This record gives sequence, C-alpha cells and structure tokens, in this order.
Amino acid sequence: KEVSDTERLAPQHANDLDGEVNEEEVDPQRPAASSGADLMADDEGALEVEDGYDEPHPGEPVPDPPPSRHAGRTSSVKARSKDHLLDHHDYNEECSGCQAKARNRKHFRGSWDRDKEEYKRTISMDQVSMADVDGTEGISGYKYAIVICHVSTDYWNFVPLRTMEADEAEVHFREFCLSFTDDIASCLVYCDAHRSLIKMCEGLKIYMRHPPPGRSVANSVIERKIGVALAGIRALLLTAGTPNCFWPWAGKCFAFNDVTSPRHGEASPYELATKREPQFRRFVFGQLVWYKPAPTVFVPAKTDSTLRSGIFLSYYTGPNGKFTNQYVVADLQNFVNRDLAIRAGASAFKKLSVHRTEVCRDPIGTNE
Repeated sequence: KEVSDTERLAPQHANDLDGEVNEEEVDPQRPAASSGADLMADDEGALEVEDGYDEPHPGEPVPDPPPSRHAGRTSSVKARSKDHLLDHHDYNEECSGCQAKARNRKHFRGSWDRDKEEYKRTISMDQVSMADVDGTEGISGYKYAIVICHVSTDYWNFVPLRTMEADEAEVHFREFCLSFTDDIASCLVYCDAHRSLIKMCEGLKIYMRHPPPGRSVANSVIERKIGVALAGIRALLLTAGTPNCFWPWAGKCFAFNDVTSPRHGEASPYELATKREPQFRRFVFGQLVWYKPAPTVFVPAKTDSTLRSGIFLSYYTGPNGKFTNQYVVADLQNFVNRDLAIRAGASAFKKLSVHRTEVCRDPIGTNE
C-alpha cells in the first residue's frame, strides 16, 4: 500500500511542535540547509557566494598582507625634529605644518634645463601681493613680496616689499645679484611685463625677456618658487603659533633655510651661488633661543645672565646678499599678554623689539 506524503511527514511535524529533537536521526554527513543563494547556485550553476578572500592558484605566491597603519610611527618623531622644522622640505603626513601646505596645483617639468650654458646668468623673478584680507598686512607695513631665483643654481630669495615701485625692487635685485656675480649688466631677467619690473631693468641696462601674456606656465620656474614660498610660510606660521602678520620674517627665514639645505646629497644652492659652505648655526622660525643683546639696547646687572630668552625670526644678510653671521631675534617679553590670534594684525606689535646679535643658541636639551 502506498503511503502519501502527508502521512509520512506527520510524525516529524509533531516532534517539531513538541520541541523534541531525535538526535539519532541527525546525519552528521548530511550538509546543512542551504541558503537561497546556494539553492540558486545549485539550480543555475552560475551564482557564487564570495567570502571576501581570493584563494591563490597553485604555484602562485601568497600576497603580502597590507601594511599596518602603525608602520610609519617614526614619522611622528621626524615631524618634531629640528631638521624637519627648519624648512619642511620633505613632506611628512604627521606634521601639522606640512598639512597646512596642502593645495591642488599642477607641476611642470622639463621647462628649464639648468645645465644649459644660456641659463648660467638667467634670473627669473616675479612679484606677489600678500595682504589680501584683513589682518594679513605684514609687520612694518609690508604688503607685497618679490621672489628672485637664479636658474642654474636654484638659489632664490623671498623679499618683502612695502610698495611695488621699481626703486624698492631694484635695491633688493642688486643685493641678490651681488651674491654670485659682480657683473649685473651681463644678467638676463626673465619676468612678466609688469611696469615696475620693466622700469627696473631699463634703469640697470640689463636684458629682459617676457613670457606670453596670461601664460604663467611659460615662466614655471618662478611660479613654482612662489608656490614653495607661500607653502613654507603657511607651515612656519602654523608651527610657530605666530599671527599671520609675521609672514615677512617667516618668508625670509624659510627661503634662507631652504637654499642652505643640501640638494639630494650634493652642495646646497647657497654654496653653489656664493662659493661659501654654510658653516653656521641654523634655527627654526619662531623657536625659543638664548641670545646676547647689544649693550646699547640692554645693560644687565653684574649678577644677571648675559643671555636672554627670545624668539628667532630670521638671518641678517649684507648688501651682497651673503650671511653676516648675525641673527634677528625678538625678545620674549614682546609676546607677554599679546593677542596671538591668526588675524591679530600688525597693529598689536607696533613696538616689537628686534635685536641683531652674533650670539644665538638653542636652549639646553632642545637641539635634537
């Protein structure tokens, strides 16, 4: 007699309702119940359920695991080192100053070949406005800046300006050229057709060339240097904690630290241009230093220390553009009870006491 499906499954349904399980009837070799995706795969033979791991084929090397996010922990130590804080030249993701330099821009390579003989006396220069919003006018009334670069040696300088007139730019251009040549008339200036720059070149009786109008890419060397200078100023102002009005000092300090740094293990641009090896102490903009003030400015008591605490600002160069072994330092008392907000403005530091000194040292335990 044939038994219907309903009668055959009735005892099983009864056990399920009573909550009892017959362990002897469970076959351990029987596969577990399949999901809907598995049933579709069995029926259609096309769907595969991925488990997030690709099994390597026989004979293929096993791929290395992804690097741990803690693998670069030493970069945080380098971000606080003095060598990195001097100019922030090598990007460090753990450095807040390097993060402040982040911006979107294009890079142009191959526009200039520094090894060509025609660029041995070529100088590229351009002006830039710095006081674009409130609170960004520099200390001592600086609103503009000029960036000058010697193409063959990559020696450059950032000079703050109060105006964009030709007379002020000419003085700084002469100082820059005298650092590597005495024959200024033999130089070739590559710049845009700004009125003050043309007047300056005509007054010095030097040749000049202009890129096509509206094409900054044609003068990529100086455009790149301006970008490097602005990025360095942002980094130094942030790491030093000074207001934006200190950008004239930060720009000069960054440019000097950059040109005195060796390039890929070779000589620095400062050494190539001036024929002098930079054998002097270098400091970070805004760092705490000990300095000896001039006796005409401060007369200590006989029992006082001859050194005072100050904030390092920049390096002092002579009329030939070369370092004079003198440092520019602001006394620490200038920053007591002062507003150090990012847009504090230059008016808060009208009576800033700035010293030129030959004795400038790192505090004990900070030169690391």
